[in-house]
Amino acid sequence: MEKIADALGVELDAVCYFMRFMRKNGLKRRLIGAVLYWAEGGKRSKVVDFTNSEPEMCQLFMKFLREVCGINESKLRVYLYCHENQDVDQLMRFWSNGLRIPRSQFTKPYIRKRDVLTTNPRDERMHYGLVHIRYGDLKLLNLIKYWIQEITKGRYRSGQTGQTVKGSL
Repeated sequence: MEKIADALGVELDAVCYFMRFMRKNGLKRRLIGAVLYWAEGGKRSKVVDFTNSEPEMCQLFMKFLREVCGINESKLRVYLYCHENQDVDQLMRFWSNGLRIPRSQFTKPYIRKRDVLTTNPRDERMHYGLVHIRYGDLKLLNLIKYWIQEITKGRYRSGQTGQTVKGSL
């Protein structure tokens, strides 16, 4: 664990804290959450910042944050991105209910003005808008990045057996 702490630039107790959650909640959920973040997470952010427009994917990421990472719910923030022809209040209700995050933790939404000259066909696919799920915890962000590194190297630690599992992607 000291190697992990050194690699992440965090204190050993922070690594111990998160390792407890990893062991308790299993390898599969940890891998799913890390891969989701690898695909849809902020690459230059200093907070955990997951962005997507698919409700099921966002719900799965929230399950990862809650069950694997043991987050403090009050530190969650949601930023909604939508278009001017969408009902902002309805979208905020939709995401608040689906993610089980109070509307009080939503920041002011970004509402994109529709420009007839630059209409993008992708805009039509975002029926529920797009959300950024943000969690301000640099230690957790670094831990998720470490898990991603372990996946890309083809090795990770099994939280249940303690054995190193090696393989390639």
